[in-house]
Amino acid sequence: MRFKQTFHVFVDNFSTTYKLLLYKIIVWVIFGAAAFGALYPIIHKIGSSDEWQTLVENVRELVRTMFNFSEGDASEIWTLVLDSFKDVWKVVQGMSVRVALSLTGFVLILLVERFFQSLGHFAASSVIHDKMVMQAKTPFLTAYTRHLAKASLYSVIFVPLTFVYDVACIALLAYIFTLLISNIFLWLFLFILLFVILMIVRQTMTSDWIPSILFGGCGPARAMKPTFSRKGKGTWSVLSNYVVYVLLVIAINVAALFFTFGVGLFLTLPASYIVLLSFQNVNYCDTNDLPYFLDKNTIVRPEKERPMSREDFLRGNDND
Repeated sequence: MRFKQTFHVFVDNFSTTYKLLLYKIIVWVIFGAAAFGALYPIIHKIGSSDEWQTLVENVRELVRTMFNFSEGDASEIWTLVLDSFKDVWKVVQGMSVRVALSLTGFVLILLVERFFQSLGHFAASSVIHDKMVMQAKTPFLTAYTRHLAKASLYSVIFVPLTFVYDVACIALLAYIFTLLISNIFLWLFLFILLFVILMIVRQTMTSDWIPSILFGGCGPARAMKPTFSRKGKGTWSVLSNYVVYVLLVIAINVAALFFTFGVGLFLTLPASYIVLLSFQNVNYCDTNDLPYFLDKNTIVRPEKERPMSREDFLRGNDND
């Protein structure tokens, strides 16, 4: 049922996809240029090495072989890829000081970039919230500036926490890479399976954060407390929904990458965020027995509806 309701909310807020896209492009261009500047010294050094050229050629041959579904040849080339990667890693170790400085600058830029991306996601969720509660067509920029203080405090907490989680996940995935599994298809299966599981867990544990602020009127710090005590939050139900959404999002974006040569990602990437934000809001309303609009003609009313005061109804405009 929540899947159906999420789809309706997503359609009702589809125009927000283009606004979020424009915002993301601006952030990507600004911080992408800064990140490239931070990494350019090591990119240039590694990219001009013979070891890197060998790795690139082996990866290309591996991709060609995999598309021919030749498992035996793929396994042999996979071994060459792993050997080439070890050679590149030796080049990286030989310039450890330069790498450390560049990566430090890159991480700082990445954290600031994620902070601004988080502000955009909060604004998009606010637009969805206003549509669900009042059928109000709030401009993206208005939502962005109106909630800037709360969104900033939320992002200051959210970004470092999720960054630590993501770094731990990357370390785990890197460990899987170092296991040197000889069968490339088995390695890919395990790698993608673990990647999907980690994404699902992350989305499940952070699902209520923004809705708790917008619908529940909680402060950013208080909104995050239920993450560490999910009793009565229907965790398994939320997790099972995210299994569908994460797999669907990955499939659609991969299809857009290959079948539209990447052009479709300009639509599918921001749309993916709108779908996930829509589900967060729908899930929060259903869990907390709050009524909401699917569209201008349809209101979802829970079986045991919690009385909503005028203050609750206009909660999105409080404390701005």
